[in-house]
Amino acid sequence: MPAPAWRGSHSCPPALGPPVAEDRSAEEERVDVAEARSDERGAGGTTPRRDVPSRPRSAPRPTSEAAPPGSPWAGFTPALRAVGVVVVCVFYLALVVSGVLAGRQHAHSDGIWPTAGAGILLLLTLEGRRARALGLAGIAVGSLLVATLIDAEPLLSTRGTLNSLLVAWLGTWLLERWRLTPDTANAADLLARVPFVRTLGALGLASVAGAVLATAVTAVTGYEVVPIDVLVWAGRNLTAAAYVVIPAIVVGDLRRQGRTWRTEFGPLGVRGWLSFAGLSAIAVAAWTASMTRDDALVFLVLPVGTWIAARYSPMVAAAWVVAFGGLVVTLTTRSFVIFNDLDVVELRMLLLQLFLLTLLTAVFATSTVTEERRRLVAALLERDRERSSRLELLDSITDSIAEALLVFGADGRLVTANATARSWAARTEGGLQDHSSRFVLHRMDGERLPPEEYPSRRALRDGLAPPQDLLIDTSLGRLTVQAQAVRLRERTAWGEESQVLVVLTDVSEVRARAKKLSGFAGRVRDDLADPLTAARDWAALARTHLAPAADGKPVDAARAGRAVERIDLALVRMGDLVEELLVRTRVEAGPVKPERVELDGFLGLVRQVADGEVPGARVRVGQVPAVSADREMVAELLAQLLRSAVHRVSDGTTPVLAVSGAEVASRVVLTITDNGAALPEEWHERVFSRFVRLPSPDDSDAAGVLGLALARSIVERHGGSIRVETLDRAEGGVPGSRVVLDLPAAGPVDGL
Repeated sequence: MPAPAWRGSHSCPPALGPPVAEDRSAEEERVDVAEARSDERGAGGTTPRRDVPSRPRSAPRPTSEAAPPGSPWAGFTPALRAVGVVVVCVFYLALVVSGVLAGRQHAHSDGIWPTAGAGILLLLTLEGRRARALGLAGIAVGSLLVATLIDAEPLLSTRGTLNSLLVAWLGTWLLERWRLTPDTANAADLLARVPFVRTLGALGLASVAGAVLATAVTAVTGYEVVPIDVLVWAGRNLTAAAYVVIPAIVVGDLRRQGRTWRTEFGPLGVRGWLSFAGLSAIAVAAWTASMTRDDALVFLVLPVGTWIAARYSPMVAAAWVVAFGGLVVTLTTRSFVIFNDLDVVELRMLLLQLFLLTLLTAVFATSTVTEERRRLVAALLERDRERSSRLELLDSITDSIAEALLVFGADGRLVTANATARSWAARTEGGLQDHSSRFVLHRMDGERLPPEEYPSRRALRDGLAPPQDLLIDTSLGRLTVQAQAVRLRERTAWGEESQVLVVLTDVSEVRARAKKLSGFAGRVRDDLADPLTAARDWAALARTHLAPAADGKPVDAARAGRAVERIDLALVRMGDLVEELLVRTRVEAGPVKPERVELDGFLGLVRQVADGEVPGARVRVGQVPAVSADREMVAELLAQLLRSAVHRVSDGTTPVLAVSGAEVASRVVLTITDNGAALPEEWHERVFSRFVRLPSPDDSDAAGVLGLALARSIVERHGGSIRVETLDRAEGGVPGSRVVLDLPAAGPVDGL
C-alpha cells in the first residue's frame, strides 16, 4: 500500500532502518503503480485522473525531512517519530501480555481488552509497505509467542493470533481506503457525522471478519462453537478498536488542523479544570455505585460524557473517553464488574461492550455536532465580518461623495445619511431629523414646500421624483440644492416596506455661474441683433431692386427670389438658434420664481401666448387649474409647444389645438392636442434633444421649427415630466399628436 502523506517524505521511521530505493524490482514497480491507481479511484470506483502524474518510484526518499504543514506529525522530528513507533510497539506487547494473563484469571476483562485496537494503531503509525509487513510479522510473532509461553493451549494461541492479524490489517486497509485517517483524508474534517459513521463501519467490518476467522479455526479443530461466543468475540474486537482508534484519529485530525494539546487544554483555566474534574468524579461514582447497588446507576455516565463532549473541545472529550475506558478495563481486571445480576458471563460481557460502545458513540456524536456548530458559527461570524467590512467600505464611499444622500423608510423615518447630509443638517436650525416631515424645504420663491410634495413622498408614490431646485436654510445662508429621489425596493409578499433614496446636490455655485453665462448670452444676442436686422433689410431691398425694370430689361426674378429666400431662411434659423440658446441658458441657470399663473379663460396665459405665437390657429382652451410656476418660463414653454404643434399641420389645413388640464395629487397635468401629422415612434424621445428640428409635414425643403428640448428643461426645473403620444385616428376623428406634462398646482385662492 502506498505510504501515507501525513507521515512525511514517504520515508520509514528510522527505527526500522532506511529504505533502499535502488533495489526495487520491476514487479514491485508494477504493483505500486496499480495500487496507486486503485487508491485514486477511491471507494466509488471512478476512473483516475490522467492529468495527475504519479510519483516517480525510483527517486530516493530522504529520511530526515520533517513532516509537512497540516500533518498530525507536524512539530515532530524523525527521531521523535521513531520514538513514537517504539512506544506503540511496547504498548501493544504490554497489552498482549497483560491481556493473556488477565484472560486466564478474569473472563470479564477478556471481553473488552483493547489489543485489537492497539494493533490497528501500530500499523497506522508505520510508514511504507515494508514497515507494514514487519509490523504484521511483529503482531503475529508477539501474539503467538506470548500466548504460547503463558497459555500452553495451541488452539487459543492460534485463534488469538489470526484474529489480531486480520483485524489489524483489514481495519487499517479499510480506514485508508475510505480516507478516514488524517493522512488520507480530504480537506473536509474527519470529525463530522458521515466520516464518524464510516469509521465505525470500517472497524465493525474488521471486527466481524476477525471473529468469523477465529470461529472458523475453532470449528475446524473440532471444538464446539456457541453463537454467543462469536458475538462476544466480535464485540471485543469492535470495542477495543473503537476505544483506541477513534480517539487517535480525532486527535490526529485536530493536529492536522493546527490544534494541539496546549491550544485545547490551555484555555480551560482553573474553573474549567474544576468543572472537568467534578464531572469525571460523578461518572466514576456512578460506575462504582452500579457495581455495588443498582446496575441502572451506570447510565448516569452517559449524560456526564455527553455534557463533557458538548462543553469542552473534541480533544478533551477524546482524552476523557480513553481515561474512563482505561479505568473500566482496570476495574474489570480486578473483578469489579457491572450487571452482576446476570448469571451468564457472556451476556454480562455483551452488555458491557454495548454500554461502552454507546458511551463512545454518544460522546463523539456530541463532539461532532458541537464541532459542526462551531464551524457554522465561525462561518457566520466570518460572513458577518465580511459583510461589515463591505458596509464600512460602502459607508466610506458614500461619505466621500459631495452629494447629500439620505435613505428614508416607507413611514418617513430616517434610515441612514452620509457625511455630507450630516454636515448640512448640522448647519440647520433643527439638525439631522429622524423623520422626513421634520425637514424644512422651500421652493425657489421662498415658500415652504408642502410635505406631500417632498421628493421622498413623491418617490414612494410615483417611483421617481425628477430633479427639482429647492432651498434649505442654514447658518451660512440659504443653500440652493437640486433634489431628486428614487424608490429602492418594492414591497414584497412578506410585508417588507420600500425605502427611498434622496440625493441633494449643492447647485448654488452652478446657478451663479449660469446666471453670469445668461448675461453673456444676452449681450451676444444684442450684438447679433443689429447685423441680423440689417441682413433682412438688405434682402428685402434686393428683392425690390430685382423686380422687372420699367425699360423692359429682362430680369431672372424667380432665380433671384429663390436665392433671397434662402438667405432669409438661413438668417431666421440663425436667429432661432441664438434665441433658444439665450432662453435655455436662462431656464437652466436662472432661479425659478414661482407665482400663481392662471392658464384658462380669455385672459389666461394660454390664450395670450396663442394669440401672439400662432394667430392663424384655432386654439380651444378647456378648464385648466392654475399652476404655481415661473410665469416667464411657462410662457416660453407654451410658446414652444404651440409652435411645434402648428408646424406639424400640413399647408392648406387650419391648425386646431386643444388645451386641457386636471389636478392630480397636487400637480396639474396639462395636455395639448393637435390635428397635425403624427410624430413617428422614433421621434417621441428624439424630439427632446438639443438643436433638433422637427421635420416638415409635407417633406419640403423648408426648415422646421426647433424641437422640445427647452420645454423639457422648463418642466423638469419645476419638478415635472413631459412626454409625447401619438393619437389614434379613431380618437376624436382626427390624427395628430398629444403632449402631456405636469406642473405644481397653485391651489385655491385665499378667501375663496
